[in-house]
Amino acid sequence: MKVTVITSQFPYLSETFIVDQIVGILKLGHQVRIISVSHPDMKLAQPEVQRYDLLKITRYLQPDQKGRVAELLFCVVAFIKLLLKYPGRAPKLCSSCLPFSTPKRIFVRLLGGLHSDNPDVVHCHFGPNGELVTRAREVLGGSFAVVTSFWGCDMGTSSDPNRYSDLFRLGDSFVANTSFTKKRITELGGAPNRTSIMPIGVDLSKIPFTNRLVPLATDRLRLLT
Repeated sequence: MKVTVITSQFPYLSETFIVDQIVGILKLGHQVRIISVSHPDMKLAQPEVQRYDLLKITRYLQPDQKGRVAELLFCVVAFIKLLLKYPGRAPKLCSSCLPFSTPKRIFVRLLGGLHSDNPDVVHCHFGPNGELVTRAREVLGGSFAVVTSFWGCDMGTSSDPNRYSDLFRLGDSFVANTSFTKKRITELGGAPNRTSIMPIGVDLSKIPFTNRLVPLATDRLRLLT
């Protein structure tokens, strides 16, 4: 099975759960490609990123601001290729990709990436990325399944009850990290029968036990979680 994973930044040091899921899919023998909206803002990464050479299967959507002319030419060529490959989708392609603003150049790169990957399943991490991919599938007329994982922070406190209406209508299934997140998904219009709860565990073998002493000066133990 061919799986494309979509996330906002990759690799991101605090998102070990995404790296672990990708490695797990690879170990099951599936083909994986990664699409990241932007480059990470830090150089540190999980050791699995190098061990499994994950950057070689990663493409980035964020335009290169240092070469705007080259980036624009790249998008023009990519857009023309999409028109040639999907002539019947020309009206949708034009309305969703033109003019070539930064968000629409990102969208062109996403469409090109999905066409190139030709996935069976696209697993989107975070609600906004699920929205982006379901819209891309509508434009391309794709048949791949779209699974969106919500991690709580993407539920937000927005007063707009319809913020994910298109995603919940067009997405195939949804994953919540907690029962609270599933409740919020349901409140916002997600179908409970298409939403699963998948808690994230911690691999304790990666955190060796070390004896520590409470400082005598304060007799306080400080915990960071």
